Amino acid sequence: MKNNDHGNFFSLPNEIFLLPIQKVIDQFYERQLSALEQATTRQRAQQQAEKSGVEFIPSDKEQSA
Repeated sequence: MKNNDHGNFFSLPNEIFLLPIQKVIDQFYERQLSALEQATTRQRAQQQAEKSGVEFIPSDKEQSA
């Protein structure tokens, strides 16, 4: 490990930075919103199928083993 000009130790090059916290938060909310939209679409499809008297079968990735 090196000692930088400020007396702090670090093991990574100075060029490596963490993402700004606001960007991390924005990405988290985008993933959460996407998951919510998918769940809403699935629920609407299920409700429509039930109204039509059709059995609702989720896609393969949604079915549990």
